[in-house]
Amino acid sequence: MNRYLRESRFGIRLRISLAGVLSFLGLGILLIASYPNLIIAEKIASSPQPQTEVTITRDVFQITNRCPQPHYFRVDSDIKDPNFKAQTDAILVRASATQTVEVLSDTAAGEKHKATVECLDCKKEDGCVQNRYEVPIDITSATIALKGKTPSSPGSPKSVSVLARQSQPTDVGVIPETSGNCPIGSEFIIISMDDEDTGNTSSVSGWVGDISRYSTGTTFGFCRVDGNQFHSLPTRDYAVLQLGSTCPNGSKSTLRIFDNQHGWNNNNWNHGNISPSSQSLAHTTCMSFCFFQKSVTPTMSLFPQLYVPYGVFAAPPALMGLATGTVHTDDYDASPNADYTCVGGNCSTSNCSVQPYLNDFAKIIYGTENGTPLAGKNTNLLTTKVANATPCTNPCPYIGLYDGANCWIGQPSPGTHAFIWSTNFYYTPVNGNQCPKPGSWYDGANCFMQAVPPQTSPFIWSNMWYVEPVCH
Repeated sequence: MNRYLRESRFGIRLRISLAGVLSFLGLGILLIASYPNLIIAEKIASSPQPQTEVTITRDVFQITNRCPQPHYFRVDSDIKDPNFKAQTDAILVRASATQTVEVLSDTAAGEKHKATVECLDCKKEDGCVQNRYEVPIDITSATIALKGKTPSSPGSPKSVSVLARQSQPTDVGVIPETSGNCPIGSEFIIISMDDEDTGNTSSVSGWVGDISRYSTGTTFGFCRVDGNQFHSLPTRDYAVLQLGSTCPNGSKSTLRIFDNQHGWNNNNWNHGNISPSSQSLAHTTCMSFCFFQKSVTPTMSLFPQLYVPYGVFAAPPALMGLATGTVHTDDYDASPNADYTCVGGNCSTSNCSVQPYLNDFAKIIYGTENGTPLAGKNTNLLTTKVANATPCTNPCPYIGLYDGANCWIGQPSPGTHAFIWSTNFYYTPVNGNQCPKPGSWYDGANCFMQAVPPQTSPFIWSNMWYVEPVCH
């Protein structure tokens, strides 16, 4: 991804003049023609750098959901290395609503390109027909001035080395308040279940965050975050989605198996790396949770500060005095129904045991039939919001100095080139094996500078080391 194209970076301010609007009625997609921008970077006094100019384009188009239920759309284009301002693999568009998508690129003026918009789950709603469409994009030039001296290496000034936030074995998923509104660098996860097609009574009520019901099923949105930030509460139990090979200390891996719609018309789907959870188009969704029982040392009194509003699974009353809700999934009424709760493993009931703590977990996620909280033909999942958006007081808590947009680490010695390898910051040596920058050392091939903290998303821009901030 071309990190230098992000408007939120390097203290950029925008002044935008709209050139024109083209509407494509009947397709369900409205394309707003590209328009020129004048984008001027602030001069950062704390780390002044020479400036370089890069020609970019900015284009805006809209996705229109004509159906009476919310749906997820995937956006793609034939532009090389486009930079969308938001995740585009699964964009939730509310019922009968329109959502704007912005893309930046370094394509030349006059080039002709097209965008493709596809509804991922429209076919699940009776009478909702929105097929895949291609929409032309007209490119218009703009100029951007960015802090930093362009390296002389091949491919400059476009060469950018990027790593996403490093996934950890103890990652977990929390429930964002709105679709895709995850912490900076966090992967957005979706698990969508086709609960039951006949007489479906799935529902959501109260605060459920990015969990929504459609005509025959339920779609869950999660944000991948560092599970080591979470601990037990002194007096209450809660659960989060497990997204690593093991649960954080103090929590227990627990499975809930949902018996979904049987047969060829099952529409289960997911987005992102949902492991160790899994889905089968045959008829099964297995969700793996990390269950935190109360009073397990160490404990915490507040949930981690993620700078976005989010929630977890917990029984009422509210954990932090915020809103609560209920998700009801009308699972398939097969005989026998395969809904089941057990100790975590590999999503296989053959290796799935029952232990006493599951009775506490079943107060949060449970079968709805009387006397069968670990089984049942349908499932309730209880949710609670645990954090609101918080002010950004320290954008760079792990490493670096905030330059107005990112966390600046530094730059290597003149004549050398910065890069990232195996989650470490490096630069090329001088005279074969010399590492002149203080604090660095020769590792036999290159100059090791320092390790990249696992909670961060590092990248190289203009031959300088950076990591993304935790907030702006």
